[in-house]
Amino acid sequence: MMEFKEVSHCFTYGSLMCQEIMNQVCGASFDSVNAKVFGFSRHCVQGEHYPGMVACSEVSAVSLVEGMLYLNVSPIALKRLDDFEGDMYHRQTVEVLIDDGSKVFAQTYVIRPEFIHVLDDKAWSFEHFLKYGKADFQEAYQGYQSIES
Repeated sequence: MMEFKEVSHCFTYGSLMCQEIMNQVCGASFDSVNAKVFGFSRHCVQGEHYPGMVACSEVSAVSLVEGMLYLNVSPIALKRLDDFEGDMYHRQTVEVLIDDGSKVFAQTYVIRPEFIHVLDDKAWSFEHFLKYGKADFQEAYQGYQSIES
């Protein structure tokens, strides 16, 4: 009898877009493609190098978040991601548009309503993160300490 392994895709829009960070957090690597979600906006978290994503009240051209879709992420990796993201985020299912035009459902991490106050209006940039924030993030972010090896 063939064993069925539960897998899910995971849409990332911040520090986890960096393959190195995603691999470290998950304890495994996964194939990935560029993707985006509509109906959400991404904001800097005050005083941090990473962003948060929240649902928009209206879907429009500006309610778009570009990111990375990791394919066939295992339940163990999702549990590690839950631990990494902590209490400020909750995991939910969203529809994701892949750059090839296809759509899939995926898990992503959205700011919990009680933490929306930590977001500001500054635009978050992946390029800026890689150049100025990645090293500090990897050294300082407490989410790494909560992940079991």
